[in-house]
Amino acid sequence: MEQTGIFLKAGEIKTFDSGFKVQEFYLDCRTYNQFTGEPIENLLKFQVSGDRISLLNGVKKDDLVKVHFNIKGKLYEKEDGTKGHGQNLNVWKIEPVDRRNYTPEPSVKPEPTTKPAAETEEVEDDLPFN
Repeated sequence: MEQTGIFLKAGEIKTFDSGFKVQEFYLDCRTYNQFTGEPIENLLKFQVSGDRISLLNGVKKDDLVKVHFNIKGKLYEKEDGTKGHGQNLNVWKIEPVDRRNYTPEPSVKPEPTTKPAAETEEVEDDLPFN
């Protein structure tokens, strides 16, 4: 999968006892209502791990980037004994995007300008009740 957004910030690198390293970061992926122009908030948290942490080198606040990622989810046991669910957006590639050539996708699709045939033609009502 891929997502384009404005880089906001990266968290600290977390290192676990096993040596596994992970770093989270945030993208502003807002969309805009094509009829009103109003923004629709969409703040997403991604992560890079292991050697891929270096993908964040050179990425600065307010850079427009496209991230390529996989979604990973798992069940886990909470401290109180109940089950929980976690999921991560694991990034494997980050590309800079030229703002001059970028147009965000509208979040609302335009309504058709013509009505479908079923609405414009008389349809015989063959139902046995009114």
